[in-house]
Amino acid sequence: MDQTAEEKMVRERIRKRVNEVSSVSQSLLSPVFQDNVNFTLQKAYFKCAYECFDRTRTHAEISRCAESYSVPITNAQNHFDNEMSVFQERLNRSLVACQNKFEAAKLQKTRA
Repeated sequence: MDQTAEEKMVRERIRKRVNEVSSVSQSLLSPVFQDNVNFTLQKAYFKCAYECFDRTRTHAEISRCAESYSVPITNAQNHFDNEMSVFQERLNRSLVACQNKFEAAKLQKTRA
């Protein structure tokens, strides 16, 4: 096997492994997050938002009141998305580090 074919094979294996880790982490973390958002935060939101609907309030007051209770859900979604983005970035940096080590080893092998 020539060096370029071996290099392509190693790069593909590394990339495949990073994709597997990313996919598994998404599949494991998303249900936990969705369960928390769907059944905990949204339940609390609807309970509180229900109290906003009062015939003595204007439509604008009802909207503002209900929107204020959606803030924790939005914050939780943003936090989760940010953490997953940071995790993905770390995976990508790990991939680059592995590729750099592979390149260094390849250079060292050709010099010897």
